[in-house]
Amino acid sequence: MEVEPANELKKELYNILGGEQLPSLALRDVRAMLEAKLSRPNNLKDREDEIKVLVEGFLLDTFSLLPKVNNVLADIIEKKDEKSAGDQNGVPPKKTAELIHQFIKCRNLVKSMPGIDVCQEEQIKLRESLRSTLAKKRALVRKFVSLSQNEG
Repeated sequence: MEVEPANELKKELYNILGGEQLPSLALRDVRAMLEAKLSRPNNLKDREDEIKVLVEGFLLDTFSLLPKVNNVLADIIEKKDEKSAGDQNGVPPKKTAELIHQFIKCRNLVKSMPGIDVCQEEQIKLRESLRSTLAKKRALVRKFVSLSQNEG
């Protein structure tokens, strides 16, 4: 079994997550996309922890907007008195476009997060339903265990 180097895995992961049409940020979906991209079906199951760390790093890098905002503000202050080649506010269009692109990228990532399309009330109902199902299954397991102990 050939193991994909960590930097190659990171590069492909960043390419996938940086794409405009990311279907989901769920770990199993990201792993499946990586496996398809690297042509290694079911070969990355044992590296899910590493993939999770890489996804978290990507999200931290992507949502770190303060440096970009700081750059735009610094340019505004720097070019306040002089006429620049930028727009009327003295902000170079390239830096503003980069910031806007980063905001769009962040918005797309947030939209691709699992469960984001479900409102809080629906999440609470779903959680209660799942808790009820879990309680019923636990009761059935206890009953099965007690019956099997009584027979043995």
